[in-house]
Amino acid sequence: MRLVRSAAGALSFLAVLLWLGLAGLPSILLLSVPASRVRPSRRLAWISIWARTTSRVALGLLRLGGARYVRKGEIETDKPGIIVMNHQSLLDIPTAIVMSGPLVPAFVTRGRYRFVPMISTGLWLADCPVIDPRQDRDGAVARLRQAVWQDRALLIYPEGHRSRDGELQPFRGTGLLAMLGERRVPVWLVATDGFCAGRRLIDFVLHVHRIRGRTELVGRYEPPADALELPAFIDRLHADLGARLQEMRRAHRT
Repeated sequence: MRLVRSAAGALSFLAVLLWLGLAGLPSILLLSVPASRVRPSRRLAWISIWARTTSRVALGLLRLGGARYVRKGEIETDKPGIIVMNHQSLLDIPTAIVMSGPLVPAFVTRGRYRFVPMISTGLWLADCPVIDPRQDRDGAVARLRQAVWQDRALLIYPEGHRSRDGELQPFRGTGLLAMLGERRVPVWLVATDGFCAGRRLIDFVLHVHRIRGRTELVGRYEPPADALELPAFIDRLHADLGARLQEMRRAHRT
């Protein structure tokens, strides 16, 4: 049975790759042609529909291979705000997309993804802030301060990279602190767990059936007006996120 489940998961992953290659990539390239000639709001609406459709189909195909998901809560993305989420898997982004509306969030993205086919086009269409803090720390901070003035939600993973074991890592709070210091906007705190089986692309070959994803909106937080209180506010976000992850795990075990 283990071999059967692994084979079914591998086939579902192959179906996702075919979907992205035969439908996702051609459609976003076609979309980019008229999108370059319309106003930004129209372009954002188009890419939001594309992203939600692509994400739902991809998650649905993996479900056929044995993956399971539970999502609780909805995130408003047509107003200024910051989505803070822990990072476990390649599926965190499509999960955040299907929980958000009416617009796709602007994802804070590392510079290396600028050269990945389909992803790079999506980043441009969705006007996502692309940063490279290792090469240009000051430029990355300036880009985030600029991005927070968009009238939509931005999503950031303050851990900096995907967790290797699913445990919440310390926040690298420079980017989040810079955005909140520039503009006090509501923070949507989102906890996700059970996705470690899909941490890397290679993991999907054999471990799709082990994905038991649970994603919950912890709450909407208002940052303090006093800039001196922002570090403590970010510490509170980290603590509340860790506490919710523990609650989710206890509920799952029972």
